[in-house]
Amino acid sequence: MVQTITFQDFVDAFRARGRENQFSYDALRLIWDHLEEVDPDGELDVIAICCDFVEMSTTECMEQYPDIPSVAEFDGDYDQDEQDVFVQDYLEDRTTYLGMGNDGHVFLQF
Repeated sequence: MVQTITFQDFVDAFRARGRENQFSYDALRLIWDHLEEVDPDGELDVIAICCDFVEMSTTECMEQYPDIPSVAEFDGDYDQDEQDVFVQDYLEDRTTYLGMGNDGHVFLQF
């Protein structure tokens, strides 16, 4: 038996499992869109999604992955927005990068 769900059902499933603070609303939208694209008939497993995906700020990413180049390592006029791009480029080269949520970069953990 298959049940089709909406994005709101998806969000509600996180709340029902006590994971409403795991991702920002924008991150949930990115994850939903990704899952709908790669496996639209897939099974909803909130805990597996929480294990597979993460939302991290640029600072958290740089602490977790110290080989990300920092603005300080480059000569020139770089700002914090460009540091976000360094992190994005790093993640895109190593994993499935979904985009920026309210609280940072959303990607498949590796």
